[in-house]
Amino acid sequence: MKKNLSMLCLFAALTLLTACGATYYTVTTNEGKSYTAVEEPKLNTQGKTYSFKDNNGHVVILNQSDVKEIKSLSQK
Repeated sequence: MKKNLSMLCLFAALTLLTACGATYYTVTTNEGKSYTAVEEPKLNTQGKTYSFKDNNGHVVILNQSDVKEIKSLSQK
């Protein structure tokens, strides 16, 4: 029983530490629209598009030419 409880506590601590280190990104388009990405936007060099998940869990795909800025936001 103690072993199971110890493993559960260790898992919970690791999960919390991982969440504390999360980094969000602000993606701003040339038209001024802003998105909050919960993962680093990935550039598809072949299709010249950025793709990422927004804070609502939706996958967003933007043309590289439409993206003005990608800024990292550290969560504290």
